[in-house]
Amino acid sequence: MADFRLIAVSNLAKNEMEKKSMKVWMDVMRDVEYLLDDYDPILDAWEAGGVDGLVIGPMVFNARKLVPGTGSRYVECAEPPTATFDPNPTVYRRLGVEPPPPPDNPYPDKRAQLERLLTAAKQRGWTVYIFQAANL
Repeated sequence: MADFRLIAVSNLAKNEMEKKSMKVWMDVMRDVEYLLDDYDPILDAWEAGGVDGLVIGPMVFNARKLVPGTGSRYVECAEPPTATFDPNPTVYRRLGVEPPPPPDNPYPDKRAQLERLLTAAKQRGWTVYIFQAANL
């Protein structure tokens, strides 16, 4: 009888775990470019590992890169950091703030690649969050 109870409790715990499965997100910080050229194999591998969401940001091309293992040391890029989007003047004015100018170099090819990446993640059914729109 004790074995039957153990199996019943084990099955109940398994069912509860399936109902409350953990959501696994991938956090892409300070290096959106490495995903742009060939994102499908990366997204495939993450998905195979259980990832079903993406947190990406700051939304800046040429952002300085955090040196792995250092916690606080960065390497600057050769080109200046550039927002991945043009600011919406209407939003700034509604808040009583003068909008910043659009980026000098908008990187249209990188923007198109980024849009395809985010669309691909959404088409997989992933949750996509933008973290820190731009921090220049």
